[in-house]
Amino acid sequence: MNKRQVITLWVIALLLGAAVAAVKLSQNRDKRGATERVHGETLLESFPAADTAQITIQGAGESATLDKQDGLWIVRERGGFPANTSHVNNLLRTIAELKVTLGVEAGPTFAPRFGMDENSKISAERGLTAIFKDASGKDLATVSLGKNIDSDSSNPMMGGGSVGRYVRNHADESGFYAVSEMFPSISADPKRWLADGFVSPEKVESIAVSKPDSTDTAWKLTRDGEESEFKLDGAKSDEVLDTTVTAPLKSVLSYARFEDIVPADQVAERSGEGKSRT
Repeated sequence: MNKRQVITLWVIALLLGAAVAAVKLSQNRDKRGATERVHGETLLESFPAADTAQITIQGAGESATLDKQDGLWIVRERGGFPANTSHVNNLLRTIAELKVTLGVEAGPTFAPRFGMDENSKISAERGLTAIFKDASGKDLATVSLGKNIDSDSSNPMMGGGSVGRYVRNHADESGFYAVSEMFPSISADPKRWLADGFVSPEKVESIAVSKPDSTDTAWKLTRDGEESEFKLDGAKSDEVLDTTVTAPLKSVLSYARFEDIVPADQVAERSGEGKSRT
């Protein structure tokens, strides 16, 4: 074999190697699909949950803003009342760990088809948009939540109901994604984010009830200790207190919850409405 034949063989080998590499690269592109993220990958490649200091949830005609101040989350639309920390942390964790089940190649203009029409006033068509920012106001991520994904009703083994939801990462214009998370607790209604713990008195030793618009006491119960039964102040010697009625008062308000908070700038207005109705 002469020198020319050796060189020729080397050239052929190099060309074959290049052809094999090109085929493998093409196969890898086919496997990844047309969208930036594929099955099993997180929706956001890197989400700095710990740096998040503001979350805005926008919906159809309403919006909730959660601010982190001095390490605590508050609801801006409710005068800075404390937010439900577990709800906020759950949202941040879910967004950070959200896995893609399917990528659908489509541009941002197709958002209405996936239930993410930001111009719609109908909740089912508008969906929700969550905007995450850091303490300096820098955008960290914007994620939209669209239509629920229903199971295949033609397959009795699958059952009924929804099995996921369509989502969109606004920084990724390659497509929309299906995920298995339903996001049941996320809402654009500010009151849904409030910490709903109310007053919870312990070891109650006395309870007094006053008449409306009066300082006069209607009745008062007292007891000697947390293991004792209540006694009615001023009871006559022949009057016996029904302990089955008073026993629940030992834990009165322990399970009390409220529905909403009236912002300070609306208190006077609400008070005026109450007086006009009476």
